Amino acid sequence: MKVFLDDVREVSDIYRDARGWVIARDIKIVIPLLEKGLVTVLSLDGDMEKIGDKDIPGGVELCDWMRMSRKWPTQQVLVHSSNPVKRYLMEMVIDQHFVATEGFTEC
Repeated sequence: MKVFLDDVREVSDIYRDARGWVIARDIKIVIPLLEKGLVTVLSLDGDMEKIGDKDIPGGVELCDWMRMSRKWPTQQVLVHSSNPVKRYLMEMVIDQHFVATEGFTEC
């Protein structure tokens, strides 16, 4: 399953072919899917909306969770965040810790 983590955007805002993607608005939806090994491709946003003054965990926190739990998508992790700092943080974790366990498919 291809999972698109973003609080406001739709898959078609980022990718030409939006077919086959599941939209997740919260990492609490993504974590159980990763734990079960169901995610093949994951696309990450770094900035999630706030509730009041409280930050909602996003792609950076999910990358940290994947690094610590060693639960990753089987094929690919993409970053579609437009925040350059959070993009860099996520890409550093992905580059250092992600290893595909299945063949790559074009998104």
